[in-house]
Amino acid sequence: MLWDRLTFLVDDLNYRWTYFLVDFDRSAQQSFWSQLGDLKLQLALGLLFVLILCSLILRSLFRTKSLLTEEQLLFAHIQEWGNKQRLPRES
Repeated sequence: MLWDRLTFLVDDLNYRWTYFLVDFDRSAQQSFWSQLGDLKLQLALGLLFVLILCSLILRSLFRTKSLLTEEQLLFAHIQEWGNKQRLPRES
């Protein structure tokens, strides 16, 4: 959905640039540059949102890797018991 929105914005910018070049009117130029400024603000805010979202996702991924499931805890206890009993480890 975000990719579609970004593609639409780029296509819209391309269309506006082509229209700007074909129809060389001063009022159209001023309107285009003011809308381009609004578009830059939208893209900057969108990029900021995506960066924050990515950082939160990455933080949660790395945080969950440090947490162990019940099976992993049980296996760790079995390994610890085996080490205490000096049992050979299988590969």
